[in-house]
Amino acid sequence: MLSFTLAMIIMLSFTLAMIIMLSFTLAMITYNTIISTQSLKQELPVVSNSDVFSADPVIEMPMDRKTTTSSSENKKKRMFHTTVTASEGVYSLWQCRIMYYWFKKFKNGPNSEMGGFAFWVSG
Repeated sequence: MLSFTLAMIIMLSFTLAMIIMLSFTLAMITYNTIISTQSLKQELPVVSNSDVFSADPVIEMPMDRKTTTSSSENKKKRMFHTTVTASEGVYSLWQCRIMYYWFKKFKNGPNSEMGGFAFWVSG
């Protein structure tokens, strides 16, 4: 008799856990469905020729980049360092050489903000 009641308690607790998991899953599915349908109702941003930078509603263009004046403050270069990870394979070496070729070609070009170039070789 004791083993029967123990088995019933285990079965009821398992059933209760399954009901809780099922209700939580259904609640999440309902929530995601509501959120998805609401986001589809929003209008997409329209790009006009006069204001190209307003197309992205999340990421705005920094104020110092929006201005089109030719003062030296707005034209200062921010040097970016390019890093390439590579392995010891032939294809990887060839790919890094191609990247370095194009880096050197455009580094000293007009409006270039390319700084240094580094290889990270992993073995």
